[in-house]
Amino acid sequence: MPSALHSLKSTARTVAYSAFGKLPPRVRRGLVGVLTPSFTVGALAILHDGDKILFVRQLHRPGLALPGGLLKKGESARTGLARELSEEIGVDPTGLAPAPDTAHVDPAKKRVDLIWLLPTDRQQVEVATGSEVLSYEWRTAADGELTPQTKEILAGIASRLP
Repeated sequence: MPSALHSLKSTARTVAYSAFGKLPPRVRRGLVGVLTPSFTVGALAILHDGDKILFVRQLHRPGLALPGGLLKKGESARTGLARELSEEIGVDPTGLAPAPDTAHVDPAKKRVDLIWLLPTDRQQVEVATGSEVLSYEWRTAADGELTPQTKEILAGIASRLP
């Protein structure tokens, strides 16, 4: 049973993400740029079963995105991805490769995303959404509801997906 402090932290995080998500994209990027003036580094997972990919709907942005997020200072990409998958969708990626399969660099946003391709059987994946995630859906890479960043990432690795 979660402690009162854990519950309070979870509620505070949900409120903060919701408030952040209501800010205009330019303001959000500016805040991230001020708080992290160099490149930010994230780790993302493409969990796929055939042509179906697991996407999440997040509090702080409209559309469907890949599960994952920014790394903490000093955190390895593999550790960060495992943490993000646990926090966002309750998945423990046992057997996660030590290095990502590819990377996506967005110089305009000063962001680098390290990406793992994780083939899976979606019938065996038990998703439990965390406080940052509203819902999850298995969709194709051609879905129109994807965030611009997600579309760009998937377009860059289209030849590697089924």
